[in-house]
Amino acid sequence: HPAFVLRPDGRSYSAVLAIHIARAYAFATGRLKPFQWPKAIIEPGAKALKALAEITASPLPIAIDTETRGTDAMLVPNMAMGIGNRELAVSLPWDSYVAAKGEVVVQIDAQHRRAVRAALVGLQLKVFQNAQHDILALERAELELKGEIFDLLVAHAVVAPGIKHDLGT
Repeated sequence: HPAFVLRPDGRSYSAVLAIHIARAYAFATGRLKPFQWPKAIIEPGAKALKALAEITASPLPIAIDTETRGTDAMLVPNMAMGIGNRELAVSLPWDSYVAAKGEVVVQIDAQHRRAVRAALVGLQLKVFQNAQHDILALERAELELKGEIFDLLVAHAVVAPGIKHDLGT
């Protein structure tokens, strides 16, 4: 509530409120389009390869997210990764989740791995929610990352330093 910002314990939220007011005004005046989720492909195959090629060829910033078992970025294999921009997103396992149980797994074929590697080394801006975790996971999987990096978790700390910044918040 906006009145919360006026209280002594709520002043650290003033920057967040200002951003929300600016976005609401931009939306009301037609300068900000309604949010739409990008088309998402979650099955390995020809559609995923085509989408990865389109993401890599586009100049739009690329969002990258890795999911590992638990909170430890070092628990690879068992990593899944999402790569996308505002138009397309692909979410693929890097290794099968059953690999942790010691079962025989079929890894993503070489075409998918090449396509993922190409997206990571493109010169587009790379956007992460928690870059430290994701970059550790990418390095552990021996994946190279190039281009400028923008970390939303760090940006949030800069915009509103008085607010908690952990993922649980």
